[in-house]
Amino acid sequence: MKATRSINRILIMALAVIGSFMVSNCKDEVALSDKADIESVLFMGENIEVSETMNIVLPYDTDITTQVAIIIISESSTISPEPSETTFVDGITEVFTVTAENGDTKNYNITVSVEKNTESAILGFSSAGVNGVFATEGNINTISVNLPINTAIAGTIITISSDATISEGTIEEDGTITGIAFEDGTTKTITV
Repeated sequence: MKATRSINRILIMALAVIGSFMVSNCKDEVALSDKADIESVLFMGENIEVSETMNIVLPYDTDITTQVAIIIISESSTISPEPSETTFVDGITEVFTVTAENGDTKNYNITVSVEKNTESAILGFSSAGVNGVFATEGNINTISVNLPINTAIAGTIITISSDATISEGTIEEDGTITGIAFEDGTTKTITV
């Protein structure tokens, strides 16, 4: 009889272990989220339309290296690199990877650019220490400099918009200056 009781106890314990194992395996497993989305982007106080490729254009002379993107992502997902630690460089695309809870990933490309300088002006002109007088008629820009007879045109100083350039050898014998190129792609020719 003792042997029967021992066998019964062993059977009851075995059934209890098997039953608890079966009950734990019958529980519904929670599915991991597959959402790997950027839900919103805020840059310099502006909401940016979210897409897989975002181009943000800022006004001329904006220092983008100090700007931080605020990016909201799907719940339970992660983003890399961390937006608050990202330094944007003019015209260079930053790729942000959002990883869902289940491991799925989605890439978002954000490019921040600064507008080109659209100011295209000659701001000052002097020759032999005499300042020029500006006149514009239609599309013709003229600078008059009254120098004494036989004064060499030496020490000519042309002040132009920032980010503009003047090609070498651009002052012609007739006083025409060509090749003043500006960052926005325009060029100017003036007569002195």
